[in-house]
Amino acid sequence: ISSSVLATNGAGAHGIIARALNGSAAALTTGTIETNGDDSIGIDVSGGDITVTNTSVVTHGDRSGGVVAASTGGTVSITSQRISTGGDDSAALTLDSAGPTTVTVSEITTLGDWSHGMDARVGGDALIRFDNIVTDGEYSKGLQAEALTGTALTIEGGDILTGGLGARALDVSTDDTRLQAAVGEIVTHGE
Repeated sequence: ISSSVLATNGAGAHGIIARALNGSAAALTTGTIETNGDDSIGIDVSGGDITVTNTSVVTHGDRSGGVVAASTGGTVSITSQRISTGGDDSAALTLDSAGPTTVTVSEITTLGDWSHGMDARVGGDALIRFDNIVTDGEYSKGLQAEALTGTALTIEGGDILTGGLGARALDVSTDDTRLQAAVGEIVTHGE
């Protein structure tokens, strides 16, 4: 799937939904995607091998995540310059991957409550890169990651800034995982 500029208005008006059945591949190359209603995800993709290359995803409504990706075991690659969400319960990037994973995002911003910058669950070796993550809402973590047994998780990042009550900057849980993390400045302003 390829697109340059895509905008939607109204509740339940997702930007792109892509379902690759029976473990097949899903490949998306997009420019700017913007959604303006509640329950309106920017990019929602699932399949085996997943490739997302994107310039910008912006959502404004509640329950409107920026990028949601779920892989059943193939290779996952997500690259984006900017992912921004404005509503509650709207994580910028939600990832559930059972295979090798690479994520590279320059700028991540969320404004709503319970809206994590990145929420990743990985079952294969994973590399997560970012320049900056900023969250402003309550209980909106900067980066939340869970790595399953026997995997290697590498986090290479810039600064993480959270502004809301109960909003941890970095929350990583592992189980017999090789973890390597290097980030820039971490600033939290909430209680």
